[in-house]
Amino acid sequence: MKPLPAILAEFRARCRTDADAATALGITVTQLQSWLRCETRPRALIRDAIAREIRDGRDPRVDLTLTPAQLAARLKTWRATHGVSQAQAGLLLRLPLSTIAWLENGGHVPAQPALAEVLHRLDQSVDAFLIATFTPAQLIEPAIFAGLLREWRHRHSLTQAQACVALGLPRDQAIISDWERGDAFPRCKRLRKILAALQHPPATGRGTHRWFTARVTSFGPRLRAWRKARGLKQLDAAIALGLPRDQALISDYEKGKACPRGARLAQIEAMIGGAK
Repeated sequence: MKPLPAILAEFRARCRTDADAATALGITVTQLQSWLRCETRPRALIRDAIAREIRDGRDPRVDLTLTPAQLAARLKTWRATHGVSQAQAGLLLRLPLSTIAWLENGGHVPAQPALAEVLHRLDQSVDAFLIATFTPAQLIEPAIFAGLLREWRHRHSLTQAQACVALGLPRDQAIISDWERGDAFPRCKRLRKILAALQHPPATGRGTHRWFTARVTSFGPRLRAWRKARGLKQLDAAIALGLPRDQALISDYEKGKACPRGARLAQIEAMIGGAK
């Protein structure tokens, strides 16, 4: 999945003005411009809502206004219909348990378009198999999960992007970041796999820890040495290597926060050669 700024930029290009784009998404112009400039980052619910609206069209739920009591009643009714606990509801709705409890206590109504995303998830069909496979042993508090994940990553000196690869997730550090902050939570099947993986060091097979040591650990220093030897700034290096004009990209490569893949990696390594 593309990063939200890229998705927003493509959507904004299809609209006449920032105001038109913001209105279509149910957000303010200030929010839109701040996200496009990467000055701020929306929370997980808002990111999901916007990405869904761009893909499927404007969600009429963004025009709804609910009181805390109305939202709490709707959530309690949903849980009663499916016969699930608050913890199980958190897994099914991809929300922290603390959020479920807070909403049911009538303490909060998320701002739009986050509210629309919550209502969208409540309107989706629920996999009966997932409910049937829930057991107390498979449930874990989001805060405890976040702590386990963070501790495992630090113990093995992995960046968030590297942890994604080690756990078999898309190479998107925002996933790990959201989980560690408690902004999101993996669903049942993925949660069980991740909890099992956290009991062991990162795998050494192809595409996981070996990829880190062979690519990230050595690629960054070689790229930096090549750039310094030619007296190039990071932005100039990106241009010279045929990459997007993005200084942060070279910075992430050199720090080991990211690493190119496939043909791009082969192309860059051929250009920088055996720089020491």
